[in-house]
Amino acid sequence: MNVSYRHPGPFAVVGLIAAFVFALVLVIASNGDPAWVYGENTLVDLGNSSVQITADVFNYGCMVVGLLTFVFGIGKSLCETGCNRASGCLAAIAGIFLIALGYLGPEFGNENTETTITVLIFLFMFIAMVVSAIGDSRDGYRLNSALSVILLLVIMGSMVGGNAAMIGVVFLACAIVWMIGVSVKMIFAMRKC
Repeated sequence: MNVSYRHPGPFAVVGLIAAFVFALVLVIASNGDPAWVYGENTLVDLGNSSVQITADVFNYGCMVVGLLTFVFGIGKSLCETGCNRASGCLAAIAGIFLIALGYLGPEFGNENTETTITVLIFLFMFIAMVVSAIGDSRDGYRLNSALSVILLLVIMGSMVGGNAAMIGVVFLACAIVWMIGVSVKMIFAMRKC
């Protein structure tokens, strides 16, 4: 029987693109609305901004990055094993909720709907980071495991004294760094899928 193997590199490149695009979206959207203040306004407020270009950049950016995160997560789950496979599935689910956040926008439901979707994104991505730290440690990728643990500690530290607006920004920054770290690991991984 012939089996074809693919390197996880292409999925990792998608993860890198997702991380960089989301960082760019956040910088553009937050600078586009002078009323948005770090620590006072949540990230969802960018999607509900009175400045139309800010709202459009954030909402469309969430949809694009959500799709890229979904592809990255599926690729991670196909090309890795054990806990890292589960981590990929969880990241893909977070990507689906990110698409929903951008697509539904302020017109759908009320503020509780957006809050629920945002919490689900954070929850699934947080669990993906925890499971990835365990999987990387078991697979011998100690540097990636340490990076995940440090980022998780930063997130939990922000929860101690921060409000929801600050926690959201810190979490998102940590998730972007985590995706970059995992993507770089996948590019240089010797295992084929």
